[in-house]
Amino acid sequence: MNYFLYTMPDEEKNILEHIPGYLAVFCYSNGEYSLILVSELLAKVFGGSKDELLAMYLQQKADFIHPDDVPSVAAVMGQVLMESDNPYEIALRVQVPPENEYKLFKGSVSGKAVEKGIVLIYVNVYEITENFDYDRTGNKLTALDYNTILLDRILNTTQAMIFWKDKNRRFLGVNQAFLDYYGFSSLSEVIGKNDEDMGWHPDPEPFRKDEEEVLSGKSTFMVQGECVVRGQVRQIRASKGPVYDNGKIIGLVGSFIDVTDDFEKNKQINKLNNELEKANKSMVEFISRMSHEMRTPMNAVIGLATLGLDKTEDPLAKEYLKKILFSGQYLLGIINDVLDVRKIEGGEIVLDHRPFSFGDVLDAVETIIRPIADEKNISFIMDDSKINTWNIVGDKMRIQQILINLLNNAVKFTDNGGRVYLDINQQIQGDNVEMEFVVEDNGCGMSEEFLPKLFNNFAQENRDPSKYGTGTGLGLVISKKFANMMGGDISVESKENVGSRFTVKIVLELGLQDEGILDTASTWKQHHDDFSVLKGARILLAEDNEINAEVAQGLLDEVGANVDIASNGRIAVDMFNKSEEYHYDAILMDVRMPVMDGYEATARIKALPRMDSIDIPVIAMTADVMEETMKKARECGMAGYVSKPIDVHEFFSTLAGFVSDLRKKNNGK
Repeated sequence: MNYFLYTMPDEEKNILEHIPGYLAVFCYSNGEYSLILVSELLAKVFGGSKDELLAMYLQQKADFIHPDDVPSVAAVMGQVLMESDNPYEIALRVQVPPENEYKLFKGSVSGKAVEKGIVLIYVNVYEITENFDYDRTGNKLTALDYNTILLDRILNTTQAMIFWKDKNRRFLGVNQAFLDYYGFSSLSEVIGKNDEDMGWHPDPEPFRKDEEEVLSGKSTFMVQGECVVRGQVRQIRASKGPVYDNGKIIGLVGSFIDVTDDFEKNKQINKLNNELEKANKSMVEFISRMSHEMRTPMNAVIGLATLGLDKTEDPLAKEYLKKILFSGQYLLGIINDVLDVRKIEGGEIVLDHRPFSFGDVLDAVETIIRPIADEKNISFIMDDSKINTWNIVGDKMRIQQILINLLNNAVKFTDNGGRVYLDINQQIQGDNVEMEFVVEDNGCGMSEEFLPKLFNNFAQENRDPSKYGTGTGLGLVISKKFANMMGGDISVESKENVGSRFTVKIVLELGLQDEGILDTASTWKQHHDDFSVLKGARILLAEDNEINAEVAQGLLDEVGANVDIASNGRIAVDMFNKSEEYHYDAILMDVRMPVMDGYEATARIKALPRMDSIDIPVIAMTADVMEETMKKARECGMAGYVSKPIDVHEFFSTLAGFVSDLRKKNNGK
């Protein structure tokens, strides 16, 4: 193989071969390096002529380079090929005849593109040492000389700025990096001066105190301060230690690095963090307020539907009211989506653990999904033939939320005349019930690229909104997290323009087959005995919304409780203060009211000089279920809370528990 891939002009070749230095020129082409020129001085190092050295390279290639140095040499060569105009430092050990001992070569490498696909690489060696045992003149070094040279090389090749001072904090010496950093041309500009003489610290006091500590025997590490460098204020971090001679401190040695870029980045990060913290507080307040504003009217819808079911015997009216109740609960679920994501990620969600009939779940699914499927002429089929038990213990509302989210999406993304199928499988394993739900459709499906992002917050594939509508992009995220909390998961198979298949697996507990199960969609008179303690109980209700007050009073009337209503917190405080001690068994307190909110009203009631002010249970009634709100309620003295829209069983259970505790504590007063 001809290693002369490139013909160098004779004039240039003649100059390079005779330069008073150690030079090698390589030619890179087609992934290979070829040595095409060496200077006469470099050839003499190898004990031969230029042609002999070229021939030796052709035979040995990289074998004469120390194996440990081959990777670093290859890396430098690669850098030169990418940026041929920039010089790069290089150090390598090379076998030199006749003993073939390794000598250390140090120098620089640069490149020049001469033709398409051909680059000349110039290796200029300025230092050759043999095991560090000889200086450049060939004289044998003593141990002291060796250490001096070695220290000099370390000090002047490191990138850190190094200095040493006497006991009066005057500079005795600095390394080359120090001179380069400040732009000094010689040591004379620094030696014998202290920091104050140089005037390079806007505030020299921290550095002076730092060095005085070091001179007293302490070492300091990464002390940060400002330094003026060529008219610009820079941030540096310095580390220093004392220097001893025969047990006495004679000075100090130190080093510093420039951290301006990191400092500015950290400032920006801190600024962004502060802005994010403010934005987060604003967002929490916004979500809290919107939660209250949206959930308050939903309380009226769900509460009045619940009361209506108990007031009528008309089958058609009951059916309508059931659908209003289920639809209201589903709409409430949508409102809760944004809140749920934040609460799940914050670890604030706790699953409800309560007996229920799985038939209620299917009734809710049927009520919500059937009408929207019929509207698109979509065949909606539910197969519950493999259900072995209907009585289950778990979070009914969360299970409904998972199924309705999946089925609603299936209907949304299936064209008119399509099909949506829900298959339910159930296995009883000891005291557990393993549930599997398969939701399948023949809709538009999802692309292979989108599937990995499916369960990310706000992830939505680009679809025609006029055809498929819009959504929050949170339903699937929440559903998957709920499934995980129930000991299961959600998996998906989908193909674009073919359809999708979602499989949900969760683990619930087996309920007792004769266990009475509360169905909030049906009359609950039969359950009044569970809350008999509320019959005749005197309740102070603080609520500014007339409809919500009507709902709460209607529910309490059904269990025989006596209710006094206050339209704001101030009136509630006055009514309680004017009543006889232990007249009221409990106070239901809305937290957001005009004139005086529930927090302040509760704090004032608890501060009244009455025997019952501490004992009276104040129960927060709030449409805002954020953890911050619950914390604030506890801090002002509230004993518990019930959320709006009112869950009838939760409402009566909570109230009955507090009333019973108060009566026991006060011997039936």
